[in-house]
Amino acid sequence: MSEESFQKYADYEVPLLQALAGLPGGQGEYIELVREFELRFGSRIPSGHKTAISGRPGRLKWQNIIDWIGGDLAISGLLKVSSSGSWSITEHGRTYLENFSHSAARSGPEYPVVELDFATSRNATLKGLAERTGNRDPAEAPTGAHATLDSQVVAIRAFLNGRASRPSDERLCDWVNFCYEFGLYREGRELFRLVDPSQVNEWYYERAKRLARVCAMKVAGHA
Repeated sequence: MSEESFQKYADYEVPLLQALAGLPGGQGEYIELVREFELRFGSRIPSGHKTAISGRPGRLKWQNIIDWIGGDLAISGLLKVSSSGSWSITEHGRTYLENFSHSAARSGPEYPVVELDFATSRNATLKGLAERTGNRDPAEAPTGAHATLDSQVVAIRAFLNGRASRPSDERLCDWVNFCYEFGLYREGRELFRLVDPSQVNEWYYERAKRLARVCAMKVAGHA
């Protein structure tokens, strides 16, 4: 493995944005993005990430990583994935790439995460649900969406306060992702501390670990 090879999932973030920005208009279908990414960065993909995903013939691990990383970048507002499956880089994403190219040589890049409080992020999610069902008002999101989001917060806090039984380790990782997405950084940090890595798929644990690290930085005021 060369020095420039991707060592961890986070190493895919900037190259993914660069590949997306390189498509015509900065947008394209997932398969187009995969081709562009492999064309540009194929030599940096380690052999361990070129293995097939169990149960998904023709799907390689690095392609799956791009899927997950894309979700994180979408949460941060650096790219968008439409309901039809089209990927596009946002203006925020282009600005980040421009700043990245200027700052990398000086002190190394820092991945920017857009901090959203729960109410703001909750409303953004409800708005997206409403729009996908043909409405414009977040209040017109599918029935039960409001209660579902709020009940998640109640369940998480009940567990952390000792008022609910311990969920599975995979569920804890799900909750870490939820807390990161909705700005519940303290809860996300505390939940990850309870995860047993031997009980979760490696790729999912690493993803939760990375999000929990961001949560911890937010709590400490370093991000």
